Amino acid sequence: MATYYVKPTGSNGAAGTSTGAAWATITYALGASSGFASGDTLWVAAGVYREVCTVGMTNPTATTYIKGDTDGAIFGTAGECRITGFTTNDDTTGSASAAMAVTSKNYLYFQNLKFEGAAGSGFTSASSTNLTLDKCICTTTGSSHGIRIDISANVTANHLVKNCFIIGRSNVFQIVGNAPSSGNQDMGMTIENCFIVTSIGNCIFFTTGSGTGTLSGVKVTNCTTLGGTGGIFINTALYRSSTASVTVRNCLLLAHTNSLVANVSGQMDEDYCRFVTFSTQRTLVTNTLGNDISNGVYGLDFTGGFITGAARNLFLMPNINGVVSGDGTATGAPATDIYGYTRPSPPSVGAAEANPLPTAGGATEPRLGLNAGLN
Repeated sequence: MATYYVKPTGSNGAAGTSTGAAWATITYALGASSGFASGDTLWVAAGVYREVCTVGMTNPTATTYIKGDTDGAIFGTAGECRITGFTTNDDTTGSASAAMAVTSKNYLYFQNLKFEGAAGSGFTSASSTNLTLDKCICTTTGSSHGIRIDISANVTANHLVKNCFIIGRSNVFQIVGNAPSSGNQDMGMTIENCFIVTSIGNCIFFTTGSGTGTLSGVKVTNCTTLGGTGGIFINTALYRSSTASVTVRNCLLLAHTNSLVANVSGQMDEDYCRFVTFSTQRTLVTNTLGNDISNGVYGLDFTGGFITGAARNLFLMPNINGVVSGDGTATGAPATDIYGYTRPSPPSVGAAEANPLPTAGGATEPRLGLNAGLN
């Protein structure tokens, strides 16, 4: 298991085996000829990588890491690791391809990276298994998706997306299940501690490709969704209706026209959620246990840090009674929130726990910012 390095000032003619002999592009590093292989680790230096990358390495059989060195511990310079589809500059129309595309590649673990689509998606995956996105930002300025994941028929994908900011225009996080020809498929898809923002469409959108069987096995836990037409939307009857195929727990659903929408009754099972909704909280979705809070406090602290003198408080759960004491359930909840803060029991709903209260001597220095890996 080897360790390799890439930095904007590197050379693809170098060995890639040290920070001084780093490669120049992520496309080359993850390509077929670099030597990067299953079980290896690739460290990505802070900087801007103006390229759209398709992973071309031999299909891994063990966990293979692609990590952003956002704190500068490896290369000595802290900052954002930005992979962008704006391949010329930020003012010129960019590529229609995804910033990062993974097809038929397994066991890849992406951490502390920003995938920025221009006209294309931020991150896409198809026919892959055991992928993890951890503490990444996936975004697009076009009409594509922050993340799109296609799951093959008759395959349990075992994908995990956690601690991520996902931002876009419409169907920001799209999951396409290719159903089996008959019977049910457990997709094995977990989304936790994510903050998902849309301007006009849906935050999480489920649809199908091929097949006439049924689909199940999706867990959405402690996520915050904001804006647009919908929060979580199932757009097809193939997600199994006899037993809930999508379970939603401890989620904060904000400023949607419709927060939770199923195609047929019984597809989505939700509990311990907080709704602040413009129109309809649930369509063909029921809550039988009654542990939700409807039309409560907004759930985001947009201004408290500014008033108290503490900076960078955007997207924190506010210090409001009922939120701090915990609205959620510890069952299935992640041990820490999107910023690594240990969740109490019971936890709060949404991706982030409350910021520590100001001390007698003044406001507590906040523990987070919005850049992946710089918290």
